[in-house]
Amino acid sequence: QVWTPCGYSANAFTADEYWTTHITPEEHCSYASFETNASYETYEPIVSEVLDIFKPKRCTLLMLLDADSKCGKRRSSGESIGACGYAGYTMKTRTMNEFGPGYYVIKTDLCKTESK
Repeated sequence: QVWTPCGYSANAFTADEYWTTHITPEEHCSYASFETNASYETYEPIVSEVLDIFKPKRCTLLMLLDADSKCGKRRSSGESIGACGYAGYTMKTRTMNEFGPGYYVIKTDLCKTESK
């Protein structure tokens, strides 16, 4: 069965920015991924919205930013850009890579916190 589990993708773009979301709503492997290079001051509101809407058991976030972007400037000053914790989720891993002077990708893996 090629398309098991099922999943859905949505992509949007402008001249300079893009957003891509993949959702696998299967009970046994609920998953969401979200990637963007959009210029936000912080990714927290949009990531919270993705988590609130789809409620995945697992989620991978890819946040791309350059040092001169709004998020890049916040990150450089030590302020949060939304790459860490979210209510109801535990951060499993977070890595950051620099692909050139001042161009970064931050990958964060989240798992839904188990109810007790």
